[in-house]
Amino acid sequence: MLPRLVARGLRLKALEAHIGKCLPEEFQGHWQLLNLRGEELLLQCENTAWATRLRFMQAELLRRLREDGMHKLRTIRVRVAPKRAPTEAPTTRRELSERAAADIEAAAEGMPDELAAALRRLAGRRRTP
Repeated sequence: MLPRLVARGLRLKALEAHIGKCLPEEFQGHWQLLNLRGEELLLQCENTAWATRLRFMQAELLRRLREDGMHKLRTIRVRVAPKRAPTEAPTTRRELSERAAADIEAAAEGMPDELAAALRRLAGRRRTP
């Protein structure tokens, strides 16, 4: 099953690259291929403006893809889904109480070097007055 999924993923990626060559350059980064199911191609745009422009080009894109061998393709659907901003890791640094830092340093004693060094780095996060 996994080899079939990988092969399908590779075919979709190649198709996405081919579609990208069929579209004007200004579309780059504003759309993506979601699926090819039977006679239907499903594309997604980041906002309604790009979706409208792509829908306007639908007939031309369909004609070009059919000329390039996708004879069974009958429809292209375009949907809108905004890009999500990448989530950033929290930037707040957590601090340890003086007592917790002292306990961690005590635990580091007698530990193997690598673990002791990691514990000492952790203890270094103590609160500064």
